[in-house]
Amino acid sequence: MLFGRIINLNKKVVQSTIIRSFAQVTTNNVELTSVRYKDVVKRGSFAKLEDADISYFKSALDENRVVTEPSDLESHNVDWLHMVRGLPPFLNLSFR
Repeated sequence: MLFGRIINLNKKVVQSTIIRSFAQVTTNNVELTSVRYKDVVKRGSFAKLEDADISYFKSALDENRVVTEPSDLESHNVDWLHMVRGLPPFLNLSFR
């Protein structure tokens, strides 16, 4: 009986934590990864995405599978702990 009570208690804690975490998520109050870890992680000399790259993905995939609207990208930019966020120029929905 005690084991059942612990599971029920944990279920309530998890549910309330999930609800709270989703309620508090706004990208405005989550720090950019590049700012938070600027002294720890340096960006390599990799190429940056350009409009031609995004056009390629739109032609290779269905155009509906490439999201470029910043407001639509917000929910995908924050990590699961809500500590840092990214700033990608697009989202590829090819595996959805």
